[in-house]
Amino acid sequence: MPQNLVQLVGILSLGFSLPVSAQFKTPSARASVEQAAHASAADAKTVEEPKPEYRPSSNVHVLNDLKGFNLQPYLDTLLPIVRDEWYAAIHEVVKNPTYRNGTVTAEFKVMRSGDIQELKIAQSSGEEDLDLAVTQALHKANPFPEIPKALPSDEVHLRMNFFYKGKKPSKWWRR
Repeated sequence: MPQNLVQLVGILSLGFSLPVSAQFKTPSARASVEQAAHASAADAKTVEEPKPEYRPSSNVHVLNDLKGFNLQPYLDTLLPIVRDEWYAAIHEVVKNPTYRNGTVTAEFKVMRSGDIQELKIAQSSGEEDLDLAVTQALHKANPFPEIPKALPSDEVHLRMNFFYKGKKPSKWWRR
């Protein structure tokens, strides 16, 4: 019986040592070629994938002709600036902002220097404090970064939409 136990332990240890010894085995030439082919195919896949296109945001619209210039990277830098100022203005100006709903549309020009001019509310939410938060945010964000020098125009006309989507008040008391 003890001899069978020794054989069983020997077989089990052999079985557990095979994967370990296989890890240190040097690959054959064929395996090396296959690994290189898989690696180059993986590299080719990453190269061939198209870059994401810049799509205009539904929140910002350019109103003047840019003559084919892609302004989206510039707009992508503006949006976080305006959003941060707007969120701050909401908490300063808007009464009970958690439960408010509405849309405000602002139009303005951005000059080459980044200065905002001719700011107006093109579409009001109908709520004075919601509109005020938008104008305050744009005034605090002024001036924006300079317009890219490659842009043929000296100004950009923008329309920005600001959406207030608050929670609906609970109606548990109506039941």
